[in-house]
Amino acid sequence: MKTANLKFNELNQEKFLKWFFILSVFFMAIAVVLMCTLANHLITWNIWSDFAEVMCYCIEKNPYDGSSYPTSIYPPIAFLFLYPFALMCKGEAQRCIAGEITHYEMAKQPICVVAQILYIAINMAIIVYISAKLTKFKGKKLFYLIAIILLWGPCLYCYHRANTIMTTAVFVMLFFVFYKSEKRWQCELSLLFLAFAISIKIYPVLIALVFIKDRRWLDLFKTAIYTMLLVFVPFAFYSGGFIYNIKCLLKNFTVANNSLITGGSNVSLSSLLYKIQLIMPFIPLKVVEIASLVLKIALICCSVVVMFFAKNSKKDFNILWIVLITYILSADISIGYILVVTIVPFIYFIINFDKFSVKARWIYSLIYVLMYCQIFYGVKNNVPQQILLIALYVYYVVDIFKEFRRNRQEQKRVNQ
Repeated sequence: MKTANLKFNELNQEKFLKWFFILSVFFMAIAVVLMCTLANHLITWNIWSDFAEVMCYCIEKNPYDGSSYPTSIYPPIAFLFLYPFALMCKGEAQRCIAGEITHYEMAKQPICVVAQILYIAINMAIIVYISAKLTKFKGKKLFYLIAIILLWGPCLYCYHRANTIMTTAVFVMLFFVFYKSEKRWQCELSLLFLAFAISIKIYPVLIALVFIKDRRWLDLFKTAIYTMLLVFVPFAFYSGGFIYNIKCLLKNFTVANNSLITGGSNVSLSSLLYKIQLIMPFIPLKVVEIASLVLKIALICCSVVVMFFAKNSKKDFNILWIVLITYILSADISIGYILVVTIVPFIYFIINFDKFSVKARWIYSLIYVLMYCQIFYGVKNNVPQQILLIALYVYYVVDIFKEFRRNRQEQKRVNQ
């Protein structure tokens, strides 16, 4: 018993990194085998389809009205970051828009493959660089960290789709890096980073909940202004004008959210309800739609209330997770790769690993092994992650309220 306890207590930062790396390699190997053998769940089908689709949007004259190609749900600013890559494969994109090839076939063209690999490599290099700078690791620790990130479950999905969530994750990381800087210009820059993240994917707007927690109302207002400028102004440059294109986008967004919602890789709150309805078909779809809307509103309202109660909270780790889980669960379509934004609390956990209690180290280590297990991302089934996200959200919210209650009781004792 004594030996077991000693081993249990020996889990430190370096050992966590080592074992997480070993497990990552092991699970990645299993994921690759499954990806190559399970034909019905083969992740390599339609590989890089998201990237090819966005390349066409970049080249198309108007990607919102469906005049020449399927419509887009991305705001125009999202195309800005991918436009250099679109120029690399402009010929193939034009052929795709003309209907000569599908975007699945386009993605397999040599020049497109080069562009896609380059896009993934640049984003991953930035993510790895930021993580390395934050941790300040060297030697073995740095090797383990880089390998873990490159083999990370959500990143595996990103390698498959080359979705703009990768660029969004970069901006989210940069926002949190500079958000609490003592230098005013860096704080201002963080607001722009968040505005860019919102302008690419919209739902990162919920990350602005941190402004409520810290009572940074002016920064919230500035971020709103930056975001509106980045999201709406570019619409005026497309044919049809400002109002017309915004209406088209809203219509496209509604249509998109009515599809793929029951997919196994969708980790949203709405998706869970629709999956339950598939198991119990006697539940009317209308009831599920209403319940989905009510739960999303309740989730966001709950997070807003938590931010007010967390004004004096010292549990930044909990706040990070609450904000990011709110973002992930609220979108109707939250494919597994969206968990790449949780790199922020994951890095925070690694940095502060030895500050956690031994029990907390083991619990969080096991949670992260499950959360980021490559096997689930390889077979495109993230139901375990979906359930885990909901459970973590409930736990962190309850913990914040408990902390508030303790602080209030202590204050009462001091006043007496």
